[in-house]
Amino acid sequence: ESFYKDPPALPRHRGEPMQKAAFYEHLGQIKAQNYCCFYGDYLPDINVMGSAVYDINGNISSVISLMGIAGDIDVEPGSPYHRALMECTRRTTDTICGRRG
Repeated sequence: ESFYKDPPALPRHRGEPMQKAAFYEHLGQIKAQNYCCFYGDYLPDINVMGSAVYDINGNISSVISLMGIAGDIDVEPGSPYHRALMECTRRTTDTICGRRG
């Protein structure tokens, strides 16, 4: 909450600054989908995607991320890199939780 009182810069997504309500809505989407993609928002021409790994209690234990040059790494949902990341985090979570995949 205090961040939005005097932010050094607003959070950005797809090149656009996000006001507080949009930012909180975006955080809800990230939590529901278990992934987040950034398209040059923090470093020009760098795409980033991350997905959480959960422990046996359902808590986030770590995050697996993929980062690369925007022209080389497509982080759009459904892309080969997105599918590989989601499979990796699913299998890692299953391993941590003692489930066989």
